[in-house]
Amino acid sequence: MPVPKPVFISYHSTDLAFVTRLDSDLLKRGIRASIDTRFAPGKYTHRTIKEQICASDCFIACLSPQYLGDEFSRTRLADHSRIALGKMLYTSPKFQLDVSIFELVSPNGCGTLSPALRLPMLDDSDPTRLRVYVIDHPGGRELGVSVYDNSLKEYDGCYVRYQRPDEGGNSGSPVFDRQLSVFAVHHSAHEARKLNEGVLLRDIQAALSKK
Repeated sequence: MPVPKPVFISYHSTDLAFVTRLDSDLLKRGIRASIDTRFAPGKYTHRTIKEQICASDCFIACLSPQYLGDEFSRTRLADHSRIALGKMLYTSPKFQLDVSIFELVSPNGCGTLSPALRLPMLDDSDPTRLRVYVIDHPGGRELGVSVYDNSLKEYDGCYVRYQRPDEGGNSGSPVFDRQLSVFAVHHSAHEARKLNEGVLLRDIQAALSKK
């Protein structure tokens, strides 16, 4: 009998009754979902949530007006203010690193992304190790991320190539490893090979340090 894939359920607290029924139906089919009611109070932290998502093969979002209002409001600045750019620290042509770096003042409440300490390994023996995620605004719409069909394919100098669903306008988006640490900046698409390409963060950091 095949081992069921781990499932993560995301929901709003007002939808707990529905989620409880869903969880019960999954259990009847031998699937034990990751859900906050299985954790002791105070133990379900942001870090725990990130770890549970990374360890899951399926992500279920229980959409409701309450869920959408709560989740999407967190991706926006409360006052919808614009971020002012300071001086340009570094720029590179498109045929090289294809990146420009500016100074900016982060709005209150904004955090920083954690850079990866090492590049993800090309390990065909464990497909989960090949997962990558690009968090972006597809077509200029709301913040989004694809959780399926994302896999690391190859490295080529300062570039990394990966498979993921994509549409135009996502250049400059961060590329995350399976631990959600940034290791590249999304750069372009290779239509013929059906691959996407990013510029490795380590090469950008090295170029910036020489300025």
